[in-house]
Amino acid sequence: MTIGPRDVSLPEGSDTPTRGADTLRHSRRFSNELIEDARKLFQEQTDRKLTAEDGRQILENLTGFFSVLGEWDRANARREEGSDNGEGDSNGSYR
Repeated sequence: MTIGPRDVSLPEGSDTPTRGADTLRHSRRFSNELIEDARKLFQEQTDRKLTAEDGRQILENLTGFFSVLGEWDRANARREEGSDNGEGDSNGSYR
């Protein structure tokens, strides 16, 4: 996955940025209903009016967060499996 600058611009007379094709590509990852549910849920925690784009970003961030937790869990499981097989050194490290 490539992470880089996004095409962000402010529509005339607006303080809310619009995004280019990058947002359109990611917006299909979640249904409009799920995005709206996330927006409503998190709206209860802030005075700032959340948009559908905010809801989409919340879902992207949560998905990324739990993906990282899953990666860490799998890495720990592999490490524990290796130490059970005597493959790690005395402190459980690998080289």
